[in-house]
Amino acid sequence: MTVRIAAIAHAVPGRQTTNAEVVALVREQSRPRIGSERADSVGDLVARFLDAAGTDVRYRLADDEKAIDVVLRASRDALAEAGVATGDVDLVLYTGVARGWMEPATATVVSQPVITNRFVSGTDFILQGSGGTPLLAYTVLDSTNVALPRTNWTSVGVSTFDSSGDFSFTHTNGFSLSTNRLFYSIQVP
Repeated sequence: MTVRIAAIAHAVPGRQTTNAEVVALVREQSRPRIGSERADSVGDLVARFLDAAGTDVRYRLADDEKAIDVVLRASRDALAEAGVATGDVDLVLYTGVARGWMEPATATVVSQPVITNRFVSGTDFILQGSGGTPLLAYTVLDSTNVALPRTNWTSVGVSTFDSSGDFSFTHTNGFSLSTNRLFYSIQVP
């Protein structure tokens, strides 16, 4: 068996904060509590510490960004660089300085659940699949138009992946000969 590293990628959060912005914020937030003169002194001290740290910019999550978004961006970039599909990956190593999840649990979040089977039982439509994060909640969405953005799809229910990351979801009364074709998607947080 041959093991190799096919690609390495990194990503940083979308919002940049400069040393000057940090110092300004420290001064602004300190003034009501300790007065202008002391707030300026604290700001000067913070500026010296930041200068000594040797970096001018820090990265933090944008308002609409989560830690997993940064992980997923790096993962997708590495997969694209390596020319590898997600289903062909046997092992993901994640290293980072933030703790969105305790490692190695982040690797399972990078994978996406897949619907592997579907069938009808009476008027119920049943979806089964795998590849979810064990014990994580998921939402089943449906739409008659596959081209619609997922934000416009209808939520038909919420459930939880089992301890292996598999799922079986029953869309009660989800099947009717008179209903237009429905498309389904599994949405995870």
